Amino acid sequence: MPLILKPTHIKLEKIDELDVRNRMVSIVHGLGIMFFSGYHFYKMPGQCGDPNTLFEKRLAYCSIGYFFYDFAALGYYGLVDQAMTIHHMICIIGMS
Repeated sequence: MPLILKPTHIKLEKIDELDVRNRMVSIVHGLGIMFFSGYHFYKMPGQCGDPNTLFEKRLAYCSIGYFFYDFAALGYYGLVDQAMTIHHMICIIGMS
């Protein structure tokens, strides 16, 4: 799949193109989670210390699933390094 809005005169190496595609998926995930979290914050407010609602649990499950996917994709494409490994493990364990 070609990159959207990429200027035609720019030639990216394969590894850089894979990195850009992975970042586009990250941006879509981040915007989606931000949108749904903002909706929840303004439309269904709760108190600090309340048990998590089903909506909150689903947002967390979505993010945990994304971090599993992202870590696997980074490994598959050869983009993973020690910092990304630590970052993804902290996110997965912390949200779990």
